[in-house]
Amino acid sequence: MKRIKKLFINLIAIAMTLVCVLSLTACGSDIRTLELDIQIYNYDTNGTTENYTLTVDLYGHLAPETVNAIESYVEDGYYDNAVFYKMSGRDSQIMLGDLVWDSTLKMNAVKPEIKGEFLRGGTQGSNLKNVKGAIGLWRSWFEYDGSYSNNNATATGRATWYIPTADIASYNDNFCVFANYDVADEDNAATISALEKALTAGNYEQYVIYYTGEYKDELADENYGLTAHVITKEEYDDTKDSLDVFEAEDAQLVCYNATTVNVPMAKDAAAAKIVSARMA
Repeated sequence: MKRIKKLFINLIAIAMTLVCVLSLTACGSDIRTLELDIQIYNYDTNGTTENYTLTVDLYGHLAPETVNAIESYVEDGYYDNAVFYKMSGRDSQIMLGDLVWDSTLKMNAVKPEIKGEFLRGGTQGSNLKNVKGAIGLWRSWFEYDGSYSNNNATATGRATWYIPTADIASYNDNFCVFANYDVADEDNAATISALEKALTAGNYEQYVIYYTGEYKDELADENYGLTAHVITKEEYDDTKDSLDVFEAEDAQLVCYNATTVNVPMAKDAAAAKIVSARMA
């Protein structure tokens, strides 16, 4: 009887160990690899465009809804020709996803909102921090709150990424960090260095993204009924008084306010863009 009991206990221990190993394996196997082929203009060689690669780990076990959506967008070619840029006043992050180059600078297609997989979104989600090497899903906030850390607009992320170039501690638990890239990898380091150089003053031109139309909350996946425009800042400054520019009020999302962005340009074309994105 004792031998049977001992055997039973051993079998339970083996089963529990197997469950733990399988759980860890499942988590580990849900780290998916994404490769971005990127072209960046070399401002030092008077005209050559160089090819770079950024290899990214998507953490499906930490932010499954976000990663599943991003992977589907990659497979549909959503990020092909997406332009890297910076938002004025947010110098510690590179943006990617909602601007594309197609003979001119345009807004990319609107994607559905994604549940906020971060602490303030109601789930622990990703516990990754907003440091260099991280990639997060950009989101908005309501006008009356005035801050992304003091509002309920936790499901306003869609398909736009932000890539910190320095620590942004205030974003922790307020944005979903769904991916990382190895900062020590030589190819990754060269890519980020080239992007940061392209995004320095003198290498970029300023554009303004603005919206017109009537705000309709029920049309969340159609820019709330608004129409997006992208024009140079110079042109915007010359014409803004005659434009019916949307400005958020009360419970309306700040992302639809006029925003100035810095876009690397060379020879009348975007100088830093994704050529193709693919799952490895």
